[in-house]
This record gives sequence, C-alpha cells and structure tokens, in this order.
Amino acid sequence: GRRKSWNIFLVSLSNASRKNASGKLDAFLSVAALGMEGVFEDSARGRLTHKNSESKASAILSKIDGMDCAEAARCILDEMTTSDDIPSPDSQSYCLVASAMSHVGPCPDDAIKLF
Repeated sequence: GRRKSWNIFLVSLSNASRKNASGKLDAFLSVAALGMEGVFEDSARGRLTHKNSESKASAILSKIDGMDCAEAARCILDEMTTSDDIPSPDSQSYCLVASAMSHVGPCPDDAIKLF
C-alpha cells in the first residue's frame, strides 16, 4: 500500500546515507522525485488527482532539497506523523530512519528521541 511506498523511499535514503553520509540531496532531480506524485491520494475522493498530488509532492521535495539523507529521512518521518496526506509510520519506518541516522556519526540522543 501507500505506507510501503514511503518505506521504500526511506530505504533509499538509508542506503544513500550509508554510501555518502554528508552528500546533499538534489531532490527535484532524483529518481525518487519522479514517483512522488503517485503516493498522494486525494483523500476526499479516494483517487489520485494530478494537481493535488503534484503540489503535495513538490512541498515534500522542497522541504528535503539540500538536506543530507539522514536529515531528509527524519523530515519525512516527521511528515508521516503529522500529515493527513501521508500514512502514519510503522515500526519499519522508525527503524529505517534510525538506520539512516546511524551513518552520520554518533548521535544516540537523536536516535533515542525517535522512539
């Protein structure tokens, strides 16, 4: 479902963090950006609407553009916990974000705050 799509995005951020922890995202040119519109549904109609999904995807991409992968993963987790347009995180979501954060150096306090 939709949560699986978001968790796959978090997997990508975790893997990218492992490969280049300090690298900054160019979110609008990423392969992930191409599929972002498809993960938003018009909650009122229960189906995709291009105009709404495009603006929601752009808003998320704008937030994470220029962040490193761990920061972006944390930002997406925050969105998942507060937004009505994104499914709530599950235990896998939290673990994936903690994994992304583990590649940027010791920050046990930040990882503990996730849980």
